Amino acid sequence: MNEERIGGVLGELFFAQRAAEMGFVTSFPMFLASEYDVVIDSGSGLFRVQVKSTRTIVRPGVFKFVVNTSKDHKYATDGVDVFAFVHNDARKIWLVPAHEVIHLKTFSVNENNGRNEMYLDNWEICLALVLVCFLVPLHLLAA
Repeated sequence: MNEERIGGVLGELFFAQRAAEMGFVTSFPMFLASEYDVVIDSGSGLFRVQVKSTRTIVRPGVFKFVVNTSKDHKYATDGVDVFAFVHNDARKIWLVPAHEVIHLKTFSVNENNGRNEMYLDNWEICLALVLVCFLVPLHLLAA
């Protein structure tokens, strides 16, 4: 198994551990055919989470994650609810609604200027998405 895949698995496990610590039930798809890595149960709904991991630090306090690897591989708007960006070494997780990042090639966090810091440990997203799902189907948000 290559180091990149090991880092991905470690990120998924770290995310699942933190989700469980926050009171969510976590599950993993049995096969690799799904667009998501983890399912979390908030007690009010199920959420499909795509976990993106990195160990890369662009410069101190700046982390960069790959969302879509090519023009040919894009996530479907109805295939993932939440992206979890995990920095394995810093042990940090940024939780972002899928419709906000699904079209991006990369997602960056800059702790120096606060860019995207609002998503750090944003576990409330899972509760907020429950309310949105009752009001508006998620695939309509991306339109």
